[in-house]
Amino acid sequence: MDGATIVATLVNGIISHGSHSHIKKKFVTMEIKKLRVSFIWVRTSFRLFEPVVTATANDEPLFPYPLRIGDFKDTIKKLYSENDLPVTLPWNDGSKGKRYNWFWRYYLRGNDPMDGYPHISSDTIGKISGLCANLIMPFRVSLNQNVKLVFGDKLVSGNSWNKSNTFSFEGYLYRHGAALITTFNICNCAELEEAVGWARAVRFNPVFQYKSKTITTLKSLADELLNELCQMMKVQDGINEDHPFSIAAIDVGDPNLLLQPVQQNSPIHKALDALTTWSSAWDQVTLPNLADRTIDMQNNKQGDVIYGDKHSRVLWLPRLFVPEDKNEKTFALRWYYRNLLLASMQVSSLSAFMAKANSNQNIQNNMNLRNYVFRVRAIISEMQADSNDTYHSMSISKQITDFP
Repeated sequence: MDGATIVATLVNGIISHGSHSHIKKKFVTMEIKKLRVSFIWVRTSFRLFEPVVTATANDEPLFPYPLRIGDFKDTIKKLYSENDLPVTLPWNDGSKGKRYNWFWRYYLRGNDPMDGYPHISSDTIGKISGLCANLIMPFRVSLNQNVKLVFGDKLVSGNSWNKSNTFSFEGYLYRHGAALITTFNICNCAELEEAVGWARAVRFNPVFQYKSKTITTLKSLADELLNELCQMMKVQDGINEDHPFSIAAIDVGDPNLLLQPVQQNSPIHKALDALTTWSSAWDQVTLPNLADRTIDMQNNKQGDVIYGDKHSRVLWLPRLFVPEDKNEKTFALRWYYRNLLLASMQVSSLSAFMAKANSNQNIQNNMNLRNYVFRVRAIISEMQADSNDTYHSMSISKQITDFP
């Protein structure tokens, strides 16, 4: 089955979820340059806050999480140089230069963790390590190498499925648990319904194979990867959130849409809602009031929409639909998306921890846990406020408010 056949299969609704086809009829012709879709999965654990942390198995953990502040700082410093640790700095995602470092710069109170790259001074590294410790910075793990997508009888790797489409899996390790980000870049779709069909296929269908095991769904794969992340630290307990937090961004690449607002019940509204609710009957539901699902943003321009609910965000920002043939920068949407993605992960993980810590009966008798709670509460409060000392946005503020 070649790429064109796969797309045709999706568009005709043969790949389905439950008893509903993904797509039953075409509803708009609009070439989609790229649809980015990410899912954030988090797990919370109190294992590393015990007064005496002992190994849960006879062998040593692959990554013994640095529990003392001094050890944490030393680990950050070590990661700036060549080393054999199984984790990397969170802003080191394989990109060159400063391509994806903006969120962490904002989060670190305006301090650029790549200042002077590649020759970063020891003073800068020392300052960053202290901020990382105080602000509960996670360690990053790449998980791409053993994940494959399977459509029909065709096995395709993460760098080549359907030509320009890509996917990535990133793990993040905290003292209070683990987070997983899965991102799919779905490119060059002929219309919105096709892009939504692809997104639903990777979200719900058994199309993933991990380490040559049985083909499975994204949810089951996420559980397995979270298990592996926790096992790196020998943390074998934990509580998952009921829903992943999803973020999507549509790039039509059409400047003619610049001043055209999204209309209630329009095809664009239907696509935004489909990528928000992930309903199996997304093409049949009565759409909610557009204004009720629209989240305010700073520097809002005509036509801009951030659409979402408690568990999702979808970006429709026509002012960033810049054609490449004009030699203008086309990075803005990617940067905005990445910033919001990492901020949402940080909020999801910290908020989940706070919710569970507040009901933990041992918190008053556990100084390690109690001190950590104070730090997390301060970070969340600062991210929710309109503060220039960290990354903030109206979407993040709403995410914190909406957290159960």
